[in-house]
Amino acid sequence: MDTKQSVSKEIRLHPGSERMLAVTSSPLEDEQRNSLGAVAIIRDITALRHLEQMRQEFVANVSHELRTPPLTSIKGFVETLLNGNLDDRELLTRFLGIIGTETDRMILLINDLLDLSHIESGKQPLNIEAVDMKEIFDDTILILQSKAQERNITLENNIYSSVIVQGDAKLLRQVAINLVDNGVKYTPPEGGVRCGSRPSPVWIVWNSSLMITVWGDQQRAFGPHL
Repeated sequence: MDTKQSVSKEIRLHPGSERMLAVTSSPLEDEQRNSLGAVAIIRDITALRHLEQMRQEFVANVSHELRTPPLTSIKGFVETLLNGNLDDRELLTRFLGIIGTETDRMILLINDLLDLSHIESGKQPLNIEAVDMKEIFDDTILILQSKAQERNITLENNIYSSVIVQGDAKLLRQVAINLVDNGVKYTPPEGGVRCGSRPSPVWIVWNSSLMITVWGDQQRAFGPHL
């Protein structure tokens, strides 16, 4: 070790590897400050960097979803109404309904960001209770029905009877919404997105060309590309 200063560096285990290591090296000297060598501490930070990447992707996706379509839709409909269409009762009711739906979507997205902040700080409380996943997916399809209709995509819940699990209803609802929303987003127009379950529990969302399988104990249900 040529330098007498501590050196910290992150390195990849080998080219093409996902394993990341944090290396901190400090000089080792005797009482007369003669160099005896160096001491190095190596930490595996692969999981930490993976979590940071997931966070960045999540924030980027939520930021994009806030801009398009909720904010742009609300702005467009408000401008249309302000330009003299307030006397058309049917049009007014329709536009206000869409504005309300898009506002609800923004609230969900903002809550996702707040929950992420709570999770990172270790202050995210878990309310474990019996949750019926059939009801969760019924509500999810109802929430995303208008978005699916815009692209002529059919939504179906093929969970026909109660499936009771122990979990946090709010977080499970967010997982279901994200799954089905991604299904709608990446399904070609005129297609269909169907939800189902198998024992374990395993939650499945699929279309004509893609199946997303999520195990109940899986930490990361899906990526930005499904």
